[in-house]
Amino acid sequence: MTERTAMLVKLKPEGVDAYLEYHRNVWSELEAVYHAAGITDISCYVSGTALVVTIEVDPTIHDEAKAALAENEVERAWQAEMLKLRDPSFAQVTLEEVYRLPQA
Repeated sequence: MTERTAMLVKLKPEGVDAYLEYHRNVWSELEAVYHAAGITDISCYVSGTALVVTIEVDPTIHDEAKAALAENEVERAWQAEMLKLRDPSFAQVTLEEVYRLPQA
């Protein structure tokens, strides 16, 4: 079974358009890195400056790959760009999953 995490982040008002543009053109090499690290889905939702990101992983792959992912140059470059767009006065919040619809 996959594991999901959701995070709440706040963007700088002047960073919203750049954030949207980055996500219209996600680097294909980044997607390949994520797939290799056992990430099966990432979804981003934006409303004004509020951003919710959900990440789904295959724990049989991701648990061992996440340390290498954190050191990957493509991931580090992407995260450095995303950090520029975040509101530094808002601490990222990880949301606890309390319900998941069972598969039919």
